[in-house]
Amino acid sequence: MSHWSLDEQKVLRATDEASDVIGLFDLDGTPLWVNAAGEYLRDPEVTKQDSFGHVHPEDRERVRAEYMSVARTGEPRRLEFRVPQVDGSKRLVQSEATAVRDASG
Repeated sequence: MSHWSLDEQKVLRATDEASDVIGLFDLDGTPLWVNAAGEYLRDPEVTKQDSFGHVHPEDRERVRAEYMSVARTGEPRRLEFRVPQVDGSKRLVQSEATAVRDASG
């Protein structure tokens, strides 16, 4: 976490207390940082073939396209998609996608 400013580190630590998954992802969906609730997204078995590997296969391309649209346009978007569970059930997830840009855009 040393590459984050002190203020950023405080925010990141505070989000670890949240039960919702909160994360920062690069343009291909690879997690740069996730809070404790999203730690499973760092599992190479989940994302080894696809950084959207945790998303239900029938939802995956739509979710990827919507995240890429947010990155391209900067317009936030609310997404819903399914995430398969170990027991075979599916969990419906709501995600708020917002582009975060650095000084270079």
